[in-house]
Amino acid sequence: FTFCPEFEVFKWTGDNMFFIKGDMDSLAFGGGGGEFALWLDGDLYHGRSHSCKTFGNRTLSKKEDFFIQDIEIWAFE
Repeated sequence: FTFCPEFEVFKWTGDNMFFIKGDMDSLAFGGGGGEFALWLDGDLYHGRSHSCKTFGNRTLSKKEDFFIQDIEIWAFE
């Protein structure tokens, strides 16, 4: 989802099941076509956003590459 310029939700398109990928080097959400909807480096300092087939989203940031200022993480039990 995105809040800018207006709130918008990108639901699963059903094209693939590339929901989340993570290891010590990066964390990525969505995929297809060689790009991730959201990619974060292992230090959670650099990020990249691109359109992807999983969610049919547009780029989620003003620029494709960006630096992370704040991050909020939720956990559910």
